Amino acid sequence: MRKDRTVFILLCVSVLMVLFSSCTDDFNSLNVDPNNPTDVPATTLLTYAMHEGIDQELGAGWMHHTYLSCWSQLYAKIQYIDEDRYLFRGTNINGFWWTDYARHLKDLAIVIEKAQEAEYKDMEAVGRIMKAYFFQRTTDCWGDVPYTEALMGDEGILTPKFDTQQSIYTDLIAEVKAGVAMLADAEGDQLSKCDLIYGGDVDAWRKFGNSLLLRMYMRISGADEATAQAGIQEVVSSGIYIQSNDDNATLAIDGSKPYRNGLMETLDTRTDQGCSKTMIDLLVGMNDPRLPIYAQDIDDDYGKGQFDGPDTIFVGQINGDAGAGPVQSTISLLGVPIAYDADRPYQILSYADVCFILAEAALKGWTAGGSAQSWYEEGIRASCEQWSALAQASPMAGYAPEAAEITAAEIDAYLQEDGVAYDAANAMEQICTQRWMALYPNGVQAFSVFRRTGYPAVIETYELPATTYPGLGVPLRFPYPTDEEARNSTNLAAAKAGIHDDMYGKPVWWDTRTTTASGEPRPGIN
Repeated sequence: MRKDRTVFILLCVSVLMVLFSSCTDDFNSLNVDPNNPTDVPATTLLTYAMHEGIDQELGAGWMHHTYLSCWSQLYAKIQYIDEDRYLFRGTNINGFWWTDYARHLKDLAIVIEKAQEAEYKDMEAVGRIMKAYFFQRTTDCWGDVPYTEALMGDEGILTPKFDTQQSIYTDLIAEVKAGVAMLADAEGDQLSKCDLIYGGDVDAWRKFGNSLLLRMYMRISGADEATAQAGIQEVVSSGIYIQSNDDNATLAIDGSKPYRNGLMETLDTRTDQGCSKTMIDLLVGMNDPRLPIYAQDIDDDYGKGQFDGPDTIFVGQINGDAGAGPVQSTISLLGVPIAYDADRPYQILSYADVCFILAEAALKGWTAGGSAQSWYEEGIRASCEQWSALAQASPMAGYAPEAAEITAAEIDAYLQEDGVAYDAANAMEQICTQRWMALYPNGVQAFSVFRRTGYPAVIETYELPATTYPGLGVPLRFPYPTDEEARNSTNLAAAKAGIHDDMYGKPVWWDTRTTTASGEPRPGIN
């Protein structure tokens, strides 16, 4: 009996040892949290980087709807007006900087590395193009920023140097050109699994890459005209760039929580922004057919787009107003297809924008594949058709069915309106003002267009009623983040030389304008 008990115990121990051994062989996998992976496929990272980066610029990110869309006067704050008076919140600026570097830029660096290891040309090329897209946005907002030593924290570089914006632009252009060249013989097999913009269409990505180059070249045209002219003419001669609204770069939105259009997601529950007086006055003054798409008339049930009266009255809010803000129902809110459509895709780079870039190039005497007038008129037509189609596709477009469609006849009539009909003597102002209007609601890009060109001119004809910086005008840049001041102060100091009041004194490299459109000294510059 005792012997049998001993045998039984030994048998149990043996079984336990076998079980323990088999468990320890896979011990690490048992202790891995599936909800917090340490490595993910490049396809997953690319999808995430595309969505998060574009949402920062065009969706829920405060970068555009609370700051730069107001600073460029596409929108105006109608409550919580501080940011519209140029009073920034340090936590916001830290967040914008951190989001750029720690999320989509870092993710894209990993995508490129993984794609190179696996020899996926399509993934590497798009990763390089999108990384350049986001880095251009970062340097346009701040000027000199970490670039060559950025995103290298895992290699021990925790205080990266700040590169000059000029050197950054040189490399960004090279990166986009390399990406476009790689796509010439890429298949798109991997890209098709994760591409929210073109669904893996490599030819469409080549057009986007070259159109991004057009934007980059025109942005630096005042600082490096020779490079800008040669670059634009090279792209035009290739014939590979966005040439219709069918080629537009848009990012698809699911439309259901939590993947609704970020602007709608924000304004669905709060009403901080309305249309600016600058935008409404221009639209009304020119009899612009985009008016009922860009804005709601004040007789609507504001914010919801339910038409409830016969009057059509549009009123914009002056930017940076004093006081607590207007009564919301007295100000035109952002248009229903613009801000209250849950699945409206983000408009990243449009045919209209390309047209206005080429119109300006032609006006400068560069070979642009058409005249300044033809490209200008084509840009207006493209913008009207783009927003007409989006408005008609909106599930809420029925709030005013007659306003959703812009007909060809209406566009033709608009092209003959005072202030719209092409005037060679005022062509630069017309081209840049219409480009600013067509960029709506992208305040990030509109802010750069305004800083470089000074149009719309009305923005610099008055001082904000309650500006935080009297006499200094529109900010020249974003302030550097306080987090960077604390963690990388030595390198930051050189970048900040010449800057005063956080956002004034020294413009970014490509912003060479020293006077307003009326010829007055530009405020805020040393």
